[in-house]
Amino acid sequence: MSKKNLTTLIEIAAVLIIIVFGFIVFNAEEKKDIVNIEIMDEKENLEQIDINYHNKEVTPVNNDITKNIAPKIKNSNKSEQEQMVLRELNHKELVIDQTDDRRALGYPGQRKIVRNKQGDYFIAYRKKYQGDHQIYVAKLSKVDSDWRISGTRKPVAFFPGDLDQRVPSIDIDEQGTLHLVWYGSDQPYRKNYRQIKYTQSQDGLNWQPWRNIAQVQGYSNYNLYWQEHPYIDCGENGIYIVWEGKDQQFQKQQVKFIKSTDKGQTWSEWKNVNPMANKTQSRPLILQDSKKNLHLLMYASLGQGEQQIQYAKSKDQGETWTDWQSLSNSNFDSRHFSASMDEQDRIYLVWRIYDTAGEKKAQIMLRTMDENGWGDIRAVESKTDINQFFPGIAVQNQSQGYLIAWIASAQAFGLPREDPLQGDLNLVLFDKNLNKKDKLTSFGNIYYPSLIENFQNQEAAMVFLRKNQLGTYDIVVNLFI
Repeated sequence: MSKKNLTTLIEIAAVLIIIVFGFIVFNAEEKKDIVNIEIMDEKENLEQIDINYHNKEVTPVNNDITKNIAPKIKNSNKSEQEQMVLRELNHKELVIDQTDDRRALGYPGQRKIVRNKQGDYFIAYRKKYQGDHQIYVAKLSKVDSDWRISGTRKPVAFFPGDLDQRVPSIDIDEQGTLHLVWYGSDQPYRKNYRQIKYTQSQDGLNWQPWRNIAQVQGYSNYNLYWQEHPYIDCGENGIYIVWEGKDQQFQKQQVKFIKSTDKGQTWSEWKNVNPMANKTQSRPLILQDSKKNLHLLMYASLGQGEQQIQYAKSKDQGETWTDWQSLSNSNFDSRHFSASMDEQDRIYLVWRIYDTAGEKKAQIMLRTMDENGWGDIRAVESKTDINQFFPGIAVQNQSQGYLIAWIASAQAFGLPREDPLQGDLNLVLFDKNLNKKDKLTSFGNIYYPSLIENFQNQEAAMVFLRKNQLGTYDIVVNLFI
C-alpha cells in the first residue's frame, strides 16, 4: 500500500471516530435531559460538618448515611409549571443529630423547620448540653452534591445552673433573617421560672444575645405565672408572637400576644387575647395575611365541655380581636392542631378528634377557610381502626395541593391527653380537591413530624424523631425532591 493511500485511510478512520464519539455524547445529553434527577446509591456517604460558632472553626464530625428511599426521576418533557408540582413522595433522608429526648421537637403545630431563598434549611429543637436541655438550630446546606450539617454542637444560647430551655419556634423573614423564640428560666436553680425568650440570626450560626421580651412579673412557684409554648410568625406587617401563660390577674393560662414592627429590635407590651378567668387556653398559633389581618388559633373548652379548636381575627394588627369562634365538632375532644396559609390567604387547619364517651379511635380532621368563611369539616382518612395523633400540614405553591403528616398507633396512650411512646409515621400528598395522590408510611418508633408550612418547586421538607438502636432518638429530615 502506498504511503498516500495509508494516509487517506487514517484520515477516514479519524472522521469515523469523531462521528461515533459525537453520537455517544448526543445520546448521553438526551438521556440527561429525560432523567434530570440522579438516582443515588442507597448508602451514599454524607460528610457531616459542624461550625463552632465561637471561633468559626470548621470541625468534621461522624459521617452519616444518606438513604435514597425511592428513585427520584422527573420527566423533563413536562411543562415547567407541571414540574413545579410535587406529585410523588420521593425523598432523601438525612439524620442531622441525636438526642435523649423524644420530645426534642415539641408538638408539630409550632413551626420547627424553615428554608431560605438560597436553599438552606434550618431546624429548631432541644437537646442536652452540659447536663441541661438547651435550644439548637441545625443548618442544612447543599454544597455541590453533598448536604452539610452545622449548628449541632453548641446551643444558640447557654443557660447554666439546672435551667432547661424548651419548645422553640422558628421563622424567617423576607430578608432572610431567622427569628427564634422558646421558653425557659434564666434564674439559676429555679428551672420553672419560665419566660419567653427571643433571638435572631442572619446566617443561623451566629445568634444575637437572647432577651426576655415579655416579662410576666410575680412568679413565685411552679403553679404561678409560668409562660410556655410560643409560636412566631414573620411577615411584611411585622413579627407576631403568641403563647400561653398565667399572670397576676389570671390563674389559668391565657393566650398572650406581643408584636414588633421594627424587625425584632423593640416589642410591644404583652397582653391577653379574649381572656376567660375560669378556662384555660392552650397552644396558640398565629398567621398573618396579605391584607394585614391576623388569624389566631388555640384550643379551649370555653364552657363547651370538651376541648375545642378556637379562632379569632384581628383587623388592626392585634389591637382588638373578634370573639372566639369554635371550629370543631363539640361532640368530640379536639386539640393538637397545625395550620398553614397559602398565597391567596386561604387557611388550612388539621387537628385530632377523640370521642371520650365512645369506642371510636382518634382521627385527624381538616377544615379550610377562604374569603367566604370556614368550609366543612372533613376526615383526612376514612380508616378509623387505628389512632391518629399530632398532625402537621404543608401547603404547596399556588394551592396545587398539600401534605398532611401524623403518627398512627393501635394504642391510645392516655387519650385525650395522649403521650405516644411509639407510632408509625403517615404522610399523605393530596391535590387541591383532597384527592389522595401518594402516601408514605414509615413503620416504627416515630415521633412528632413537623413540615415546612409552605413550599414551592418541590422543596417540601419534614423533620421528625425516630428511636434508634441505642435507645436514643435520631433527628431525621426528609427532603422531597
